[in-house]
Amino acid sequence: MGKVPGIPNVTNPEHQLFIASVFECCVAKSERAKVRASSVLLFQESFLLIYESPGSVISTLLATCPMILSLCFIPHISISTIEYCRSVGEDKIWQQVKLISGILRNKLSAIERVKIVDRGAEKGSSVTFHVAHSTPEFIVHELLKQKINVVASYRAYGLIDFDEKGIQWVIRVSPHYYNTVSEIDTFIEALKEIIKTKKLC
Repeated sequence: MGKVPGIPNVTNPEHQLFIASVFECCVAKSERAKVRASSVLLFQESFLLIYESPGSVISTLLATCPMILSLCFIPHISISTIEYCRSVGEDKIWQQVKLISGILRNKLSAIERVKIVDRGAEKGSSVTFHVAHSTPEFIVHELLKQKINVVASYRAYGLIDFDEKGIQWVIRVSPHYYNTVSEIDTFIEALKEIIKTKKLC
């Protein structure tokens, strides 16, 4: 891969890939006035992967090419969002994320019929669980009634992973550093009531 104009030399292959994606989106933006949905999704995933990794290149981009970010980022990933994140501090955010997601996992594990299916030596903020004898549609719908947003993921999204876990679906909850323990408790109590009222499948 050649050196990208306007950016200091970057040797990390993942960072090179990310920067190339930035410029590709810029070109698409200027030539077609919009970026295809598939390109935006790829760019978003690349950004999140690199931004959350050690040695983030975002600081370099902010310092040298702010226009690139304003041109390419989809609305909820803006310069102001990144600057706010940096002002709070990535280490502080990560510590809070680990704390709040750990509390959530502990409380979920105490609920009958709930099985946490997260794996890995160090778990992130996405908490996934399965509820025996229930359906994901029912759980998502009932929680939404209480303005609690969760997402259902299905076996089709990851055949090997789901087959190894022996399940067909999971519910994903993604608390972040701005969530509180009180909000976690509200979610847990709501889930308990939903599980109680759902007839066994």
